[in-house]
Amino acid sequence: MQNYDNGAESWAVFGQGTFELTDTFRLSAGIRYTEDEKDVDGISDTFITFCGGAPFTGNFLTPPASFGNGCASGAMPAHPIISDRDEFIQYFVDNGLIAPGSAADIPGMGPPPFYDLTIPGGISPILGSIVNVGDGALTSELDYSETTYRIGAEWDWADDSLLYATFETGYRAGGVDLSIVSPTYDPEYIDAYTIGSKNRFFDNTLQLNAELFYWEYDGQQVTYFTTLEGASAFPIANADATIQGLDLDMIWAATADTTLGLSMQFLDATYDSLTLVSDPGQGRFGCASQGVSAGLETYSCAGNDMLYSPEFGADLNINHVINIGDYDLSLTAVVSHRTEQQTNFLFLDETESESYTTLNLDATLFANDAGWSISAFVRNVTDEQIITNTNVSNRGLNYAVYSPPQTFGLRLKVDF
Repeated sequence: MQNYDNGAESWAVFGQGTFELTDTFRLSAGIRYTEDEKDVDGISDTFITFCGGAPFTGNFLTPPASFGNGCASGAMPAHPIISDRDEFIQYFVDNGLIAPGSAADIPGMGPPPFYDLTIPGGISPILGSIVNVGDGALTSELDYSETTYRIGAEWDWADDSLLYATFETGYRAGGVDLSIVSPTYDPEYIDAYTIGSKNRFFDNTLQLNAELFYWEYDGQQVTYFTTLEGASAFPIANADATIQGLDLDMIWAATADTTLGLSMQFLDATYDSLTLVSDPGQGRFGCASQGVSAGLETYSCAGNDMLYSPEFGADLNINHVINIGDYDLSLTAVVSHRTEQQTNFLFLDETESESYTTLNLDATLFANDAGWSISAFVRNVTDEQIITNTNVSNRGLNYAVYSPPQTFGLRLKVDF
């Protein structure tokens, strides 16, 4: 149950210019100033019904008869769809399920809201309990401002070849979160260094591009799954990372009818610092525990790879066009490969996606100036099982989301 107002205001001013020092050498520069304001005011509750005692009592089946008369009998009431805390409690009072005069305290500002559920008419025993394990009051006002800039140089070292280098900074405002443990999170910043070259050879039939990059990513806003105050939670942490690598791209018109494309990336993306939290003994992170302080256990996940950052990836595509009288048949094959990559901030073996190679095929028939085309396609020809998202619950339940299996179909396109 969440009932809050939130808002944000942002404005910026920026400018950029390019200066030609010679016919073949240019400098560019840009600057931007940004101001952000964010706020939230309201409540966030999580009401849970239990067959017996509340979770903080350590006994979920007290009194002994409540399970049989509650969950097992189907007598436990459903929660009403109401966004107001006081109306939520009043619903159970009006139905004789909790004592009149009950009031909802806010977690962190009083005892946990804990209500005995009884059978209407006062019949014993007690059915169970309603407990609020939510965040309670959420009130924050934040102001941020930052100046970012970009400088670059370009050199035409041949008629069809360009060498370039850039340095630029980036900023993303912090914000407010629906969490009493971490109600706000800091901005994130990036310093990006790039050097590369773009080239064409053999009468523009071969294009070769290469780019080296090095990024210092500070304060990355990380949303992760954990257990806080006995309930599932998705707080936001700030992490520092170093991202570096090499991109290579090639397009080759091998013949008038055949084109080959190849792109490769070598990547090293590692967290330099990342601290995650959970209730003591409840964290399932594959990271080193740093101990318990102020009722929270912290984990250092520094040294882990960033999510969805395989060390190597490559895409090879081949297109060949066959002329059949007044028609052209375009045939395309795309092979993609990725090495293993992490898919969840739990950093467990169960949340890692293994390396994979996929093949996609397309065939399109069209006539010049006919205004129509028909295509047949097959995706994931070898029916690879590719994990795209995972999680492990606080009770050890694993789940994974997979990309689509082998799929095929026909597509008709008509211009009118």
